[in-house]
Amino acid sequence: MLLVNTKNCQAFIFNKARLEEPHKSCKLIHTQMGSMNTSSLNNNKFYISFIDDYTRMCWIYFKKIKFEVADIFKKFKAWVKIQGGCKILVIRSDNETEYSSGKFNKFYEVAGIEHLLIALYTP
Repeated sequence: MLLVNTKNCQAFIFNKARLEEPHKSCKLIHTQMGSMNTSSLNNNKFYISFIDDYTRMCWIYFKKIKFEVADIFKKFKAWVKIQGGCKILVIRSDNETEYSSGKFNKFYEVAGIEHLLIALYTP
């Protein structure tokens, strides 16, 4: 039988922070898209990361083409809402076109999410 120390588990830490101060978790999400030098076994060449500003919890999604960002963000937003009961208020991304498309801007408006842009290649 395998015993797991849940106090060091990332999911436990995320849920504990969410339960203790639910008004802080997932309010500000940092996101970035990148490319990989080598394709994965499923032929994915790109990734998109989401980092919760409060808990520093990180989620990584792999994708085959660059322009799947809006669809992946919609899935991520729904997952965080269902699993954590959190509502994303602000998303911070670099000024790449994938985050500023017409489709994405309309989604921000409808969902009530503020989009903050940072300069390219900055942390």
